[in-house]
This record gives sequence, C-alpha cells and structure tokens, in this order.
Amino acid sequence: QLFCMRFCHSKLPFVRAYEHANLESFLDGHVRALEFFGGVPHRLAYDNLRCAVMFQGRGRQRKRHMTESFRQLRSWYLFDTRFCNVARGNEKGHVENLVKRAQRTFLTPVPEVTSLEQLNQKLLGDCRRELDRNDPDGTSRQQRWQTEREALLPLGDRPFPACRKQGTRVDKFSLVAWDRHFYSVPVRWAHQPCQVHAFVDRVDVYCDHHLVASHPRCYEGRQRFVLDPMHYLPLLERKPGALDQARPFKGAVWGEHFTHLRRELEYRYHEDGTRQFIRVLLLLTEYPEQDVREAVRECVRRRAYNEEAVRHVLRNGCNPPADLHHRLDLSDRPELATVGEGIRSPGTYDQLREQPQPKETAA
Repeated sequence: QLFCMRFCHSKLPFVRAYEHANLESFLDGHVRALEFFGGVPHRLAYDNLRCAVMFQGRGRQRKRHMTESFRQLRSWYLFDTRFCNVARGNEKGHVENLVKRAQRTFLTPVPEVTSLEQLNQKLLGDCRRELDRNDPDGTSRQQRWQTEREALLPLGDRPFPACRKQGTRVDKFSLVAWDRHFYSVPVRWAHQPCQVHAFVDRVDVYCDHHLVASHPRCYEGRQRFVLDPMHYLPLLERKPGALDQARPFKGAVWGEHFTHLRRELEYRYHEDGTRQFIRVLLLLTEYPEQDVREAVRECVRRRAYNEEAVRHVLRNGCNPPADLHHRLDLSDRPELATVGEGIRSPGTYDQLREQPQPKETAA
C-alpha cells in the first residue's frame, strides 16, 4: 500500500510504502511527509477515505464528519482541509497522477530490496530527484519549490503520535490482544486494565499511565504470539518446570552463552544445576540485562560454571585491575619510612634448617 502526498505548485511528491492501508499508516504517512517537506501546508485536499471522514444520515440529510483521530491530527499541525465530492477523484488530480507515476516509474522495474524500510529509502530518493526535472514551460521545479517552501507553516517541537489507541485488559496469561495477535506484558500486571498504543512499527502497552511493554508490530499471520521472556521470569521461582514447557522460554531465547552455562550446571550439579540456572536468569530482574549477559559470557570464558561466579563478576566487573596489591601510604609517618616492606628471602628458611635442633626431653 502506498501513501502519496504532492504539492500543487512545485509538484514535489512524497511516496511511502506500508503493510496495510489502516489508520496507523494514514497518520504515520502524514507525520513523515511533513517532516520530509520541512513544514506544513495551509490546506490539504482529500477524497472521502474512512480514516479521515464518516457520513451520517441519508439523502439531503447526509453530512460529512471528520473522525476523532483526524481532528487530532489537524489540531496538532494546524492545517485546513478540503474534501472532494463523492466519486470525484479527478478533483485532486495531482496526487492521483502521482500514484500512477510511482507505480510506473518508481516501482518499474520491480526493485530488488530485502525489507520494507529499504524500499522506502529507495522511494525517498526517487522523490528528491523529482526536483531535478523541469516543467514543460521550462520552469525549474527547484525554483518553484523554493517559492512554495517559504509559505509553509513551521513544524512543532514534537511529531504527532501516529497511533491507534484502545483500552482493554490484560488476561490471566499476561497477554494483550491486538489485531489478531497477542503481546506479552510483565506478569505483575495480569488482570489489570491497560491501554494499547498501536503504531505502524510497534505496539506499546500502558498500565496505570506507565509504559510496561513495547513490542515490534507483527503482521505475520502464522505468528500469533509476540512474547518477551523477561516478562515471565518471576514465574520461574514458583514454577521451575516452566523453563522447558512454557511458550516464552522455548528455544534458545537467551543466547548460546546461557545455553552453554545451563548445560554445564546440570552436568556438574544435576538437579541443583537447573535451580542455579534459574537463579542466574533471575539476576536479569536485579541488574541491567547487558551486564548479566556480559557476566555470563565471562564466566563461560573462564569456565567458572557457578551461580556465585556470575554474581562475583557482576559485583567486580569483567576486567578486574591487574595490580590488586596497593602500597600503604606512609607520607604522614616519616618515622616508619625506613621500615622494610616485610618481604623476606626464601633463603631465610634454609638457614633455619641448618641450625642444630634441641634434644628431645620428657616431661
């Protein structure tokens, strides 16, 4: 799906590809387009898309009303709107022609890209190169754009939050349903009310006005669950069997160093090895995740397979100083300056062996 916006005087276009033509994509397209143009036009023309308007009534009583999200977008950027008549797309022919041009020029031949983001970078470059063209009357589009840009309204300090919001509730499995997918939140928020903010690229979950979970937006139909193992770590204290059976912990979710550490702990300590590994995982709730990962990696490198070894590295760091023996400062005690360091030569003990031993006496 393509979001297209075009300026009427300079013909400068903006084209961006999205997975779906939904409300989030519609709002996000505006935010990115206005950032691309570097300002806000005084008025924008639209057809009667459902993301922007809805109709009420019938016949002559039929009236057009803007949606709540679109009103918020207008209030944020302070632009006016003009809507075309129903089934009269020719009333905004500039952007209608842009759709055809984007398909026939920007996307022909079919670009070879590995991701949607790479495709959008390619489309962004194509839009910038449109300024290098000249109109049939010989006028440079670059000059037209310089004139048009001076009339734009300034952007605000912050971009509009281009998301769809909905209030819901966290279920007993600590999951939140959104768009036929389930996203995890920390188990302490189970059975609590929450609000979901669905962006194009991520899903944020707020509980008690605090951001408690953020996941990449999933569009794959086969992947119904988007889970973060960190959200379910506290359950392992009461249910250690979940380490092998629960969905969030299946697979090598922690990485090769954690997998190696668990294998060695279970080999050396048997049943207690699994408990030690769970206690190591619970360190992720006490220390920053990156620090725990570095500590586990260092213990694997040193072949120090023990829970206390991981805690020791967390307390003292992965690279302890080479000189652990600090010299005593005696600058304020000059009378002790001539006293030796107390280090004796090993030959002293050889002299003791040469001395005659006293005869044994009976008491």
